[in-house]
Amino acid sequence: MKSIIYSLSLLLLFSVNLYAQDAHINFEEGDWEMALKKANKENKVIFVDAYTTWCGPCKMMAKSVFTDAAVSEFYNEHFINMKIDMEKGEGILFAKAYDVRAYPTFVFVDANGNVAHKGLGYMKAEKFIELGNVAVDEENRLGSLMMKYDKGDRDPAFLKKYSQALQNAYDDGAADIAAEYLATQEDWSSAENAPYIAEMFSYEPTDELYKYVVKNRNALAEHADLAQIDRKLKAGTARQIHADKMDVDEQRNYFSEVFGNKGEEYFAEYNMRKYSRLADDEMKSKYCEAAVHYLNTYNVTDWQMLNSVAWTFYENVDDVDHLKHALNWAKISVDQDSNYMNNDTLAALYFKLGDKKMALAAAKEAIRIAKEKGQDYEETESLLKKIEAL
Repeated sequence: MKSIIYSLSLLLLFSVNLYAQDAHINFEEGDWEMALKKANKENKVIFVDAYTTWCGPCKMMAKSVFTDAAVSEFYNEHFINMKIDMEKGEGILFAKAYDVRAYPTFVFVDANGNVAHKGLGYMKAEKFIELGNVAVDEENRLGSLMMKYDKGDRDPAFLKKYSQALQNAYDDGAADIAAEYLATQEDWSSAENAPYIAEMFSYEPTDELYKYVVKNRNALAEHADLAQIDRKLKAGTARQIHADKMDVDEQRNYFSEVFGNKGEEYFAEYNMRKYSRLADDEMKSKYCEAAVHYLNTYNVTDWQMLNSVAWTFYENVDDVDHLKHALNWAKISVDQDSNYMNNDTLAALYFKLGDKKMALAAAKEAIRIAKEKGQDYEETESLLKKIEAL
């Protein structure tokens, strides 16, 4: 009996593992008319992965998220699933009908062909399931909120929820609804409203909400994420500088006006980004100078930025002193978040500096992480061969 139970346990475990390995969203093979008929028959919403063949985040969703066991189980249970290339066949008409302008866009359509909900951009599995949960919630999904607004609902709490749903769907109407909500509020920098404003304001300097944030940055920061605010203000500041054709001194002063004691640091970052196109040798030289100044002067701990600049130096710089700077940035990046990308960068820089022992160690670590995460490490294997040949 124990033998039989044990055998059944193994079989069950094997089946579960096999299911997890083979998990994927079941996308229908038919056309749009077929999907609508099936949605009517099964009383379900249609989920459409609106993608293009050249879209990187689209491929990442297909490879890593649509194959997640929890994602596939949820979407297969609740939706009629469709994948439509927005640049071919009926996808061209679909993009126009449902206002798809960026990829991937996730469109949820009810059986009558009306938008039920929308999402956009790469999402991790948990967030993608959360998006699906809202799409099946008839009370809170975007289409229902639109209907409530059209019927005259102007309750402040509703306006706030509706504007956020539009913002999440990258709908241009979000700004107008946000303005309606804020018109009902006396204190915009309150503990409730400050995080909302940080989420909702755009990086367009001509927008009234953007102007408010510039004037009230410090007050908002008492209750909102200052880093989130500053990311948008940096983009808006760059736009304003370009629009007004400011000279260098004007640029520096403008950064100080907007960011106060962080102005010099953000101006240094702006200078580095300004030359990052590396169009010619002069621009490369200015980029290197700006990058060394910014990253070595200020306490930059963003592993992605550090890794990106270090890799740019690896690809474009031969000066040994500059490469040593880049090596240090790559090390800090690894210290912050050791992953395949920055270990690969570290290996490449050690290789370019002729340190075979350290290059081998970093390359092997990059490959180990890639295998563990199921990532492609073909380029690092090629680098490993070059290192071994040193």
